[in-house]
Amino acid sequence: MTPFLATALSLLLATPAPGAAAAPESGPVPPASAGRRVAAGAGAVIPGLVVHGAGHFIRGESDTGWRLLAAEGVGLGGMVGGIAGLAVTGASPRTVVPLTWMIVQGFGLFGVSALADLYGSVNGGEGAGAPLVQAPDLTVDLGYRALYDPVFPYTGLGVLGATWRHRGLALDGRLWVAADHDNQRLELTPRWRLVGPRPDRAAQDGSFLDLRTGVAWHRFGPERFQSLFGELAARGRLDLARVGPTLRGSFAEAEVGAALGGTQHAGFDLEGESLLLAGFAFGLYLGHARDGFGEVALYYDHRHDGYVGGAKLRGLGSGTPGHFGLRTRLRVWGPWGVDLHGEVGATWLGGGSLVYQWGGRR
Repeated sequence: MTPFLATALSLLLATPAPGAAAAPESGPVPPASAGRRVAAGAGAVIPGLVVHGAGHFIRGESDTGWRLLAAEGVGLGGMVGGIAGLAVTGASPRTVVPLTWMIVQGFGLFGVSALADLYGSVNGGEGAGAPLVQAPDLTVDLGYRALYDPVFPYTGLGVLGATWRHRGLALDGRLWVAADHDNQRLELTPRWRLVGPRPDRAAQDGSFLDLRTGVAWHRFGPERFQSLFGELAARGRLDLARVGPTLRGSFAEAEVGAALGGTQHAGFDLEGESLLLAGFAFGLYLGHARDGFGEVALYYDHRHDGYVGGAKLRGLGSGTPGHFGLRTRLRVWGPWGVDLHGEVGATWLGGGSLVYQWGGRR
């Protein structure tokens, strides 16, 4: 295993590398004065945007500061190494997938370490929300998404989704139907939870690791074509309290995978294609430890076959990156809640869903 992968894995799992100190316990954080929090928050911006962990050094949490600085270094190494690798190999099909994974996850580690420094410097884990330590048996959501697309004429989508869990198995299904156009998308995604909260047993926190497969079918009626992809990916979440006690109430996510399939136009054979799947997120649990009521996350998704697609930029790089999004899930009353969702890429998408959740425990 290369030094880059060994260091990244050690940071993501928050377990000590050989010869390193043990991962921190998420015990009480000494309270900081308002002046110290303000100074630490300012330090997390300047010079913290360049030197991640600076806010924690000012706050007096040097152990967490060093871990965030190390994460920044690993992230920069991933980005620079991946870009250099693509340049040297001429973006060869043999190496483009792992090198792109390295760039995306390097960028994710760089961004998460900066956001975590700002959050921990100001908040310090005080009044942090609580994760679900036991997963719900069933979740159903029904909603609407407004959409602006400069190419296709639809402007609204009805969304119906459900997730059923049994022990480590989760079966996800999601149907998108254009309200003003003949366009439909169906996603079926079985997942197996290797580590983390399950319906039949509680976990230490919200951290998890899932291995998933799935199929995604998308039909464009008037345009007379459709796409079909099968996919395989791994997705994980790490509660950042494992990195440092000031980060209690925050989490990071990462995903890597690939999809194979193609697009078929009416009267023509299937055109084979492949998709690279990758993404990352930084999020916060909402509420307090005893009565947490949801979570919010800022994320990046590299996939290009959905309604939002790749980022529309100037120049040759337009469409190459994926899209950014913000998701918020709130429990409103008993098992009922709402899911608010917005994304921006080649198109703009935003809206919400009514959510029913049976089971689960914080």
